[in-house]
Amino acid sequence: MAATISLAKSSMWEITADDIVSAGLSPEAAAAFHVELRRVARAHRREGSEAETWKDVVERGLLNPSHPHKLHQLVYYSVYAKWDASARGPPPYWFPSR
Repeated sequence: MAATISLAKSSMWEITADDIVSAGLSPEAAAAFHVELRRVARAHRREGSEAETWKDVVERGLLNPSHPHKLHQLVYYSVYAKWDASARGPPPYWFPSR
């Protein structure tokens, strides 16, 4: 799955503020986004919690429709980087609505 987007990391822990800038946010917005992304990551450290992690990203409003699609892809594919689709099916996706 990570091959789908060149920005994707092997986990959301590897996403840096610079990656977020590369995905389309200003440096200031990227720094704030990165802090919140780390909060979500800390809340979901256990293996196999990708779906809960993604749901939390959306429920916290971390991503929103005005964010660049590239940022959505960076976060989504990094969250699900270790997801085994052959064993678990396709990864769930919730769309941000605010």
